[in-house]
Amino acid sequence: LEEGGNAVDALLTAMPLQYVVEPQMSTPAGGFGVLYWEASSGKAVYLNANIDRASHAPVAADSLPFTHGLRIAVPGAVRGMQALAERYGTRDWGSYFEPAITVAEQGYPMYSFLYGEMAAAYDRINHHPSGRDAYAPDGFIPPVGATYRLPAFARALERLAQPDGPEWFQ
Repeated sequence: LEEGGNAVDALLTAMPLQYVVEPQMSTPAGGFGVLYWEASSGKAVYLNANIDRASHAPVAADSLPFTHGLRIAVPGAVRGMQALAERYGTRDWGSYFEPAITVAEQGYPMYSFLYGEMAAAYDRINHHPSGRDAYAPDGFIPPVGATYRLPAFARALERLAQPDGPEWFQ
């Protein structure tokens, strides 16, 4: 907003930053919903960026086994961001990712809530080598107060920030 963007530009800049600093709460592989008041038309517009395959299944999702693939939502966050940017944004697509890339590269202090969430999910988040590299870079979850960096995620955000990033991501 301070650089001349509008409320949608601010939202689209905050989203990737949240992916970095609150990975337990948000992800580009997720979805979101936004209610936007379009002052020029006097209309409220709702964007649902949650693409749920199960809702399009021939049977209700709650009747499927917990491990059934139709219970898994298709990531809609990036395409939703793209739709918002194209319709209401005023800034360059790549600019939305710059603060998140910087924070992922430089790091931020591990905070107690994130540490607790990561500790509770330790076996899941460290199951694959890429998870161990991201979440336990020195063989353990960084302690509270230590600088936590996500360099691989910064590279992914850099790629996502390219003009064809949404196509690459999907």
